[in-house]
Amino acid sequence: MGREYMGEYTQKKNRQSYPKFTKYVRIMQEKHGSKFSMADLDMRFVPFFENEYVRIKVDIYGNVLTGMVSITADLKPKFLLVRRSNSLSSSDLLTKETKLLATKWPCDYGYVPVYGSGKAVVKKSWFK
Repeated sequence: MGREYMGEYTQKKNRQSYPKFTKYVRIMQEKHGSKFSMADLDMRFVPFFENEYVRIKVDIYGNVLTGMVSITADLKPKFLLVRRSNSLSSSDLLTKETKLLATKWPCDYGYVPVYGSGKAVVKKSWFK
């Protein structure tokens, strides 16, 4: 499959492959208990949250934007598209309606188009 969908992360099949996201979920569950819910998270963006050097190109309601993936710190977290490296937050939410168009890994010279079904490789059940 190579770089067709999520690059090197497509070969990883468990939560130990995503230590940054696993740590975030564990901390939030300890802090908030049963109030914490991952219902609004689109798991397609976990590999891009894991690696802060990966940039993605997305279509959010007709606007093509590029940036890095971050996450909110509340009871129902959502992924954010942070457009500049010196930004602290963003108003661009990455939801299930967001179309993932291309990725740019540190070793690439440009954006690589995303092929495939666009389904999440990461499962929410891994983090429960």
